[in-house]
Amino acid sequence: MAKLKHVATLVGTAIVGWTLFPREKKSASALRMGVVTEPLGKRDSPALRYLILHLNAVQQSFEFELVPAPPADSLMARLMSSYGPLLSREEIENKQLLESFGERERAHLESRRALFRCEEESPSHFVVLSTALLEHRWYSARKPDGAPVVALIALGGWRRTMAPPTEVELFLAMLLRQAAALAVPRLDSSMHFGTKGCMFDFN
Repeated sequence: MAKLKHVATLVGTAIVGWTLFPREKKSASALRMGVVTEPLGKRDSPALRYLILHLNAVQQSFEFELVPAPPADSLMARLMSSYGPLLSREEIENKQLLESFGERERAHLESRRALFRCEEESPSHFVVLSTALLEHRWYSARKPDGAPVVALIALGGWRRTMAPPTEVELFLAMLLRQAAALAVPRLDSSMHFGTKGCMFDFN
């Protein structure tokens, strides 16, 4: 209970600070990124969602939005399954899992936009957060090659003993990294941050 109160206090303080000391208005050129968290299941916490949206207050390049996945989507079912083989790069490429999801997601959001008569268009790029395990033990994948529109973050290989960073911290760092790669595809070969070390070396 004390831990929950501490977290609530921190979140409350952040909200008050955000209200009293607002950041500059987001640039019109900010790239909108739809973030899908449904494959996280029980790990899809209010704290993680809050921190994802809080990224909008601390940087000007991206506008992160939490978006729902299409109902009964095949990619969501594959990422959330607890049985069967690991998700392989060949499966991602051959079945075009990410490309086809991007098309379905845009169609789904556009149908909701028309239903509610919203003028704002849907995001053009998407990042899917999951605890799936990629066969090659990498933490991410992007498709299609050359001009990716969907990035997958798969932290199924993360364990508590690997902290720091914590799982939430790694999700946030990876989200910014994948957003940058979607915005500028030529950054694909640059996988290191200018911090204390490469996040891929932690495990």
